[in-house]
Amino acid sequence: MKSITVISLILVLAAGCSDTEQSAAISNEHWVSSGGLAEAVTTQPVLAFEVQEGRNLNAFYRQGPVAAHLSLTEGLAPRLIAAFPAGNSGVGIWFDSTTDIDWDWQRPLSPLSAERAGQRYYGIQGQAEAVGGSLRITKVLLGSIRVLRNYHQQSEIPEIVDNAEVYPGDNQISWKRQRLDGQAGYLLNLKITEGSLQQDQSSGEWILNASDRGKLAFSIQAMTSETALTPLDNILRAEVTEVDNTHLQALRFLSYEEKLLAGSWRFLTYFGRDTLLSLRLLMPVLSDDAIESALGSVFERMSPKGRVAHEEDIGEFALLRSLQQSQKADDSPQYDYEMLDDDLMLLPIVAEYLLDERTGQQRREAFIARRRTDGKSYAEILGANIDYLLSVTRPFYQQPSLSNLIGLAEGHYDGNWRDSEEGLDGARYPYDVNAALAPAALRAALKLHQSGLLNGHGESIQNLAELEDIARHWQQKVPPLFFVKMEPEQARKAVLQYSKKIGLPAAVTEEDISPEFAALALNADGAPVPVIHSDTGFDLLFSEPDAHRLQQILRNLSADFPLGLYTSVGMLVANPVYASVDTQERFGSGNYHGTVVWSWQQAMVLSGIERQLRRTDLPESVRAQLRQAQDKLWQTVSATEDLKTSELWSWSFADGHFQMKPFGQSRGDITESNPIQLWSTVYLAVRP
Repeated sequence: MKSITVISLILVLAAGCSDTEQSAAISNEHWVSSGGLAEAVTTQPVLAFEVQEGRNLNAFYRQGPVAAHLSLTEGLAPRLIAAFPAGNSGVGIWFDSTTDIDWDWQRPLSPLSAERAGQRYYGIQGQAEAVGGSLRITKVLLGSIRVLRNYHQQSEIPEIVDNAEVYPGDNQISWKRQRLDGQAGYLLNLKITEGSLQQDQSSGEWILNASDRGKLAFSIQAMTSETALTPLDNILRAEVTEVDNTHLQALRFLSYEEKLLAGSWRFLTYFGRDTLLSLRLLMPVLSDDAIESALGSVFERMSPKGRVAHEEDIGEFALLRSLQQSQKADDSPQYDYEMLDDDLMLLPIVAEYLLDERTGQQRREAFIARRRTDGKSYAEILGANIDYLLSVTRPFYQQPSLSNLIGLAEGHYDGNWRDSEEGLDGARYPYDVNAALAPAALRAALKLHQSGLLNGHGESIQNLAELEDIARHWQQKVPPLFFVKMEPEQARKAVLQYSKKIGLPAAVTEEDISPEFAALALNADGAPVPVIHSDTGFDLLFSEPDAHRLQQILRNLSADFPLGLYTSVGMLVANPVYASVDTQERFGSGNYHGTVVWSWQQAMVLSGIERQLRRTDLPESVRAQLRQAQDKLWQTVSATEDLKTSELWSWSFADGHFQMKPFGQSRGDITESNPIQLWSTVYLAVRP
């Protein structure tokens, strides 16, 4: 990758465009419609679909090197985002309006291709109509989606990238910007077809005025010259024919040979956790090529010490990181290895694929012998992952003290999928990492070694007996540390108080209450965070809990909220009914990991229940309880089809009923939801 000093960078930026280019508007002659696309694009199949999520209208388009998501947000603060998987890049316009704005599509998206200054641009063209009044442009950003995301959430933007050049024209306005190193660029053009363009002379802001009919219509052209990804074909097994088309379209848009993308528009890049969990849940319907491509993207990004990359900084965001760290503009990808759970998911999921009877021995051996670009084989990197696993689990085996659990680094607030600032309530030791994933990883390492696939790899393994002992020790000794039990009367009062606080009916007796549950996490002093949670789904998916523990898990998952996690609009991921008032504030229905519904968590529980039902060692009473929980959860999943591809959603309660609410569209919501999310497509495999 190219690396230049800051002084050189300034020269590149100054010389990036000619005087003619800098003074000329970006008119339509610079943009080529689908009829002018290269043969490589037009011969590829088209993927085009729309998803409405509350007040967000979303259109998706993919054909060959063209892939884009156009999002329009309605209301008093309208917004336009065009996001591209290429380089995790995009363009965004934030508007202000004195009236409520409603959007409508006037025509489907179509592909664009153009050549400018030696760079090949790909993008989309759309036509939208705004009803309700005029739009004042308050901010325009072109560059990394990470920058757009941070600006939208925190109103923060590095000054060095807040420099899009604007070109007003005849009832149209265009913006362009070169990447910090000049190696890519971004273009955006709005051409008004009904209404007019005006500049506020006092503020300098541009206004898109509605016509006398109160309507504003314009075409949108958005492009990037970041390196395009390669669509992943033949995602599903040949025998899988009857599928939900909405989920399949979302999965296809997020699937590429280089990697699977976590979600759009906010996470259009690789995330280790999202890739692995989605892979595990989708595995029954995915083709072998798709599974191995996704696993290969994980292996390629792993550290020499066997740690799984959680996230990658690419494109211009990698440049920003490089400038911050070394004062050099280097766009080489940078990887984050700070999360705890990604490292522990790899082995169980690899074992699930390689040891499945459908994966023949020849294919197993060929896969494990593959090599990364640095020459290391997958077997070597798996061995390194086992070495890392033993380095974090052996201390607790040798001395079972709190400090020897797997904990967040000092000063960090996140380490598992609950990676918002409030997600673990400031605690140190997450339940899922220690009680479910670590034992599962140890058991998977044992199975892989017993299979002979990893012979000679994994230097830290003294013998298989030790590995089995460590796994058993973690399975037996760790879960009790998270056990919480409350006195029934104390619990009843807590339920009544919390119900009144959040506006839910509260008529409970001591018989209704089962105040035994696993804490969400442990604080540094060992004190539990008394929040009922859905992370026991990891036990169902990866472990074999005994009958008593299974009953406890199922009671909390399927008991009606606020006694448990169940509502008619989905299974909540957290319930702070027994927690302090301060903790309850951090786990509300407007918090990213609060009393909200995450689609994939429901799927994980359902897949886990199905797995438990395949066991032969459970009494019939427990099997009946599993089936009851399964039926109840499928009822709510079936009732929430409207947001089925969404990342998460919230709720309101009125007239005795729960109602779904798109997350991020209410005052007080911490952030927003993606309309399509990789791990929300897993219902292609998780079915009634």
